[in-house]
This record gives sequence, C-alpha cells and structure tokens, in this order.
Amino acid sequence: MTLHYETSGEGKPVVLLHGMAGSSRYWRPLEDLKPEGYRFIAIDLFGFGMSPKPHGITYNYQAHISAILETLRKAGVDGSFSLVGHSMGSLIALRLAAEHPSLINGLVLCSLPYYPNVTVARADITK
Repeated sequence: MTLHYETSGEGKPVVLLHGMAGSSRYWRPLEDLKPEGYRFIAIDLFGFGMSPKPHGITYNYQAHISAILETLRKAGVDGSFSLVGHSMGSLIALRLAAEHPSLINGLVLCSLPYYPNVTVARADITK
C-alpha cells in the first residue's frame, strides 16, 4: 500500500518521516533551506495526513517500512537515500535503517523518544 507524499527538488533523495500527530507538511519550512542537488520526499505515515488509515492492519514497524519502501518505488527512488526522522518517525527510520542498511546513505534522528520499557511507552503514548 502506498502512502501520500510530497516531493520537491531534484537530485539525491532525502526521505523525511514526521512525528506523532504530524504529516508531510511538518517539513515545509525546510523548503527554503534545501540545497541544490537534493530531492526531498516527505511522507505521510499510515493514519496521518492524506495517507490511508486502514483498518485491519497492525500499525507496526513492518507495516510502516513496507509502505514506505513501496511509496519510494512509486516516487522513483530506485537506490539508496538519506533518511530523516522526527519523534515517532525517528523510531521508524531507525528500524528501517537497521533492517535495510544498504539503502541508507545517512540517518538523522530528531527528538528521538526514549521509553525504558513497554509499560512506560504504552502509558505515555495512550495518555
């Protein structure tokens, strides 16, 4: 399943993954800072922005990663890319990089959440 994405520029792909309650619009202020020779691809993760909100799937790392990779193929990314994640997007970015290291040219993680255990994570995320 493909996700909604916004793209700008031409050149080396930089994939941008937003945080909780965000969307691809989160990255728009970077437009003016984007150097020449780079293509930004900002993705709306499952359930956010204009991406599908499918029922009956597990919103786990594998579902997100599969959808991101399919979306990148649709966007014409056929090789490696740089990856930037913010908050929840950084967790997904980190897992994607760990599972597919040959695809990743560089990894930037912003505001990476930390949870010492699953119980604390669930309590914080569901509050």
